[in-house]
Amino acid sequence: MNARVGFLVFAALVATPALSQEHDWASSLDPALVQVNERFNDAIESENIEELLALYAENAVFLAPNESPVRDSRVIKENYVWVFEQGAELSHTLDQGFVAEDGTLAVMIGRYRLHGGSPDLDDSGSYLFALTPAGNSWEIVADIFNSDIRSTSTKSSGPESSVPVPGDGEIDGEPGRDQGAAR
Repeated sequence: MNARVGFLVFAALVATPALSQEHDWASSLDPALVQVNERFNDAIESENIEELLALYAENAVFLAPNESPVRDSRVIKENYVWVFEQGAELSHTLDQGFVAEDGTLAVMIGRYRLHGGSPDLDDSGSYLFALTPAGNSWEIVADIFNSDIRSTSTKSSGPESSVPVPGDGEIDGEPGRDQGAAR
């Protein structure tokens, strides 16, 4: 894994326990993070794949349940295209978020809800976005999500990746496995 992104994800995960449940996050959320969440939900609602992908850094890491990490924008795109093709509805809430004092890292934590045309697409869970500054906004460098539904197999119910992934899913020389996962 790229050392910088790996560090950012590690820092986000280490800092997460410090986010006290007693803190009133809703009233203190950084407006820029609220805007990222609104842009995400607007892009999903309008099925605007280009706007959705514009929220992600070019080398963003996608960590889906029961899958190996993937750093490939084509896989991220394929995931959302698959969700749109299923007629599924996806939404995010932003429950917690913080920006590092030096402004080099932001973390968004919330819930997602996926509801589609079949019971197989009903899912909910939690997500964590690690973000870095991009102009006047933020871009997602790590998208981590975890389903509330316990997996009964090692295979996701998402799309099989038909996109050829260089190095068979390798991330900086680390071998990967399956590339497809839906949220």
